[in-house]
Amino acid sequence: QNATAIHLYRIAQEGVQNAIQHGRARRVVVSLTKRDGSVELTVCDDGPGMPKRKQRGNGMGLMIMDYRARTIGAVLNLRPAPGAGTLLTCSLRIETKHSGKSSCAPPNR
Repeated sequence: QNATAIHLYRIAQEGVQNAIQHGRARRVVVSLTKRDGSVELTVCDDGPGMPKRKQRGNGMGLMIMDYRARTIGAVLNLRPAPGAGTLLTCSLRIETKHSGKSSCAPPNR
């Protein structure tokens, strides 16, 4: 689980760096939400958005983010944000280990 946290942190870090450096964003919002057996990391910026055609570059950032996501069993998605800017999402299904016993139940004596 520590490795998963580190990968999510590095994905967020690279997403913010990309928004500032390539997206010329003035505002970047990072969020991590957990609900219904999944965790979703989002990085949303207010930059001009992604180019219409994919630009070739020497950067490895997106490939490394995708590799990190796949390593932890997550899915990385990059798309235009509602309105303007870019939205990066990394979605991860999490398994909850439940023994069937309530954590509030008194211990057996």
